[in-house]
Amino acid sequence: MSHPDSEQHELRLLMRRFLKSHASPGDRIVLAVSGGPDSIAMAAICSELREEFSIDFYCVNINHQLQEGSAQWSEKTIAICKSLGFENATSISVSVDEKSGRGLEAAARNARYKALREFSSSVNARAIMLAHTMDDQAETVLMRIARGSSARSLAGMAHVTSDLWRPLLDIERAKLHKVIETLGIETISDPHNFDRQFTRVKIRLDVIPALIEALGQNVVNGLARTARMSRMDADALEQIAASTYPKLLIEKELIISELNIQPLAIQTRIVHHWLLARNVPADGLTSDHVFAVCRLAADPKLKGPIKVAGGVEVQKASGRLRT
Repeated sequence: MSHPDSEQHELRLLMRRFLKSHASPGDRIVLAVSGGPDSIAMAAICSELREEFSIDFYCVNINHQLQEGSAQWSEKTIAICKSLGFENATSISVSVDEKSGRGLEAAARNARYKALREFSSSVNARAIMLAHTMDDQAETVLMRIARGSSARSLAGMAHVTSDLWRPLLDIERAKLHKVIETLGIETISDPHNFDRQFTRVKIRLDVIPALIEALGQNVVNGLARTARMSRMDADALEQIAASTYPKLLIEKELIISELNIQPLAIQTRIVHHWLLARNVPADGLTSDHVFAVCRLAADPKLKGPIKVAGGVEVQKASGRLRT
């Protein structure tokens, strides 16, 4: 049986290690606080540590205005943050483009991150801290496995991605909930977290419990470990591809014979980088485009051209790939 304060102690140590590695005295950091147990636990520990690290934390709640009563939930979240000592806590209302074609989850996320970044810029903050947990990581890996993703995608969420910091990826959601219970802090329960119209919710409520029942309690930890190992592999492959890429170029064209002797995992990364350098838009470039270009290079029977994103075409000429 664990000590009643053991989860709080673990969270404190985790956050202290993260801040020692990534933050500096005098930093300003935005805390994205939804009002749920995960983000409130993060805010509570940051409140404890702010003087030790001489960091100014800004609690920000985003009101997506998607549900009746969302304004009241935001007000309650701000009140909780202020009770933790964050007098600068603020709420920002955003408009979510529900007709963006990317789904409600993605549209809400885009609106949220845009607002957080605008606020972060306004206070000259170094980073935005998000309360994603090991469970969130496991859910992300499962969703990407279902889509047939690459090693980079299976790597899931990184602890640090530019200005987004995720210090809680190595701790389970249940432990954060115990921290909240120990501290006796009230939190908000968002009905969307139980709405099975969202893929992540179905994975959280149905898929992962079924996997735990079938395979044991270590499923979440195992999926998170898969993400860590996939990140290591993807980083190594990308370093190799980056060092090889310049050697395959002549006048901004790829030498086909040199490309073809590379392992396919390196070929695809080189082609992907080359296409971006040839002004192919990143948001339209898919793995199908990349593999089609690799097949064009490998198969002497294929003459091309191959159409990729942004109206760009790739063709073969004089033993090279060109656009």
